[in-house]
Amino acid sequence: MISCSGGNMFTVPYSCRKNLSRNLLLLLVITSMLFAGCGDGNSKNELDISDDLIDESAIFENSSDFVYDNSQNLVKGKNTSNTYMIGLLKEKIATEPENTTLLNNIGFEMYKARRFEEALAYFNKALELDPEMGACHNNMGLIYFQQGLREKAAEAFQKCIDVDPDFVQAYSSLGLINFRLGRMTEAKTALSKALELNLKQTSELTEKMTVLKDKVVTDEDTKTLQSMEQELATKRSNDSISHNNLGLIYYQEQNFDKAEEHFIKALEADTKISVCLYNLGMIAMQKKNLTRARDYFRKYLAIYPDQINARAKLQEIEVALMNMAGSGEHPNTPAPAPAPMGLRVPDSQ
Repeated sequence: MISCSGGNMFTVPYSCRKNLSRNLLLLLVITSMLFAGCGDGNSKNELDISDDLIDESAIFENSSDFVYDNSQNLVKGKNTSNTYMIGLLKEKIATEPENTTLLNNIGFEMYKARRFEEALAYFNKALELDPEMGACHNNMGLIYFQQGLREKAAEAFQKCIDVDPDFVQAYSSLGLINFRLGRMTEAKTALSKALELNLKQTSELTEKMTVLKDKVVTDEDTKTLQSMEQELATKRSNDSISHNNLGLIYYQEQNFDKAEEHFIKALEADTKISVCLYNLGMIAMQKKNLTRARDYFRKYLAIYPDQINARAKLQEIEVALMNMAGSGEHPNTPAPAPAPMGLRVPDSQ
């Protein structure tokens, strides 16, 4: 797998559904590359834009943000190792062997430790007790994805959606899997559904927060409000990633206007998704808007000054702009449409 210097990992809370305590949404950023070829090379000022559009698409993960300390009291947000967590959860599950939340949580800790077969055993046990536990289907999809079993991953995410149609993360993950499999129509459908659900849930959450702000009187109210604010930030990140992934799909289809629209929306939803600045720079180059491309790459490099591709692109643009200024040519002269592009994705993740 090729890693991107702009990759980030976010860990934020998420409210799970049936039989689940409050959950974390761990955003695992998975990187690959799109290669775009264009231009015939006849013009001395023409740029080579066959370089990489950064693909920072995402798979979404579920686990509990409640852990048990040695006295078996709930401790929220405790920072501890997988080994320690697994030990504590095993102690607890010995006394509650049919607690599906615990089974899911220990399975997820096994997954994070890359003990995939053990994780699957716990998820399957939970599903035997509760076949409609969406989080377990989702988490099994994560394992299959890591194992390179994309079709099985897609089936697991679809099962999650079947039992829990409001599970936003499963739609987002299914969209990415379909993207990897080259099923662009299905990918766009799933990602669009994720955006639709996320918008609805964000609106509902915002209304609840407004009501709570008007009546905050206790420490518990304050904690609840803080938790809701974190969840709102999570939803914004979800929204941003889905827009970014849609932008990648439209870029691959050479629909640069739609790609640009989604990359801009991704940045509006979450400015931390700075890779969109790079991708917007690539689109501006496709459109031969060199001054705009220069501005996007400068902003990206202000965040990631050591990113080699962006640095090379910026230098290339600045040379071209200097040549154009000397010849009196306008830097944003329209050019013919780019040649067809091909998607290149690593065979293994």
